[in-house]
Amino acid sequence: MEAYWNDKGEKLSKFIEYSRRDSELALAFLLKLRLIDKYIALARVSGTLLQDILDGGRPRWLKT
Repeated sequence: MEAYWNDKGEKLSKFIEYSRRDSELALAFLLKLRLIDKYIALARVSGTLLQDILDGGRPRWLKT
């Protein structure tokens, strides 16, 4: 992977394309399987920012 990152040419382009596709697939799974819905509901009920729910874990939103 380091060789691709340091290449600055065709290898770097392939690395970027792979990374882009990987993130698109992750987003597709989140949307299709509705994996984020429960976190949105927790944020609404607890009055906590969605970012805090996703980053902070259980202890932060349980205290709210």
